[in-house]
Amino acid sequence: FESRSVSLVDFGISLMNCGNSEGNPMVTTKCIGTREHMAPEMLDGIPFDPKCVDVWNVGTLLFMMTAGVFYPGSTAGMLNACTKFGLSDLLVDLLKDLLNHDPRNRPELAQIL
Repeated sequence: FESRSVSLVDFGISLMNCGNSEGNPMVTTKCIGTREHMAPEMLDGIPFDPKCVDVWNVGTLLFMMTAGVFYPGSTAGMLNACTKFGLSDLLVDLLKDLLNHDPRNRPELAQIL
């Protein structure tokens, strides 16, 4: 408890990190999890980098933790609902980055910590 860190775990899409020895990221098409909160690339059935999907999932978890609700609708609906729940502009901007439909434009986990 001395580190004062929090770990969030969602085993619905847990995959072993099997990147190659050159450090290239693992890319997969395996699609597991709660459909309403899956990243767009997963829903499209195209190969995806699980680390980019993790960033998307951090966005959905952050929304639910700060708004206090499980949002079963679309991402656009979730972002539009931010004002209803009184989320700050700074938080809404972060959520927009995390929930960017283009995984190449999402921040890396190290950037948001």
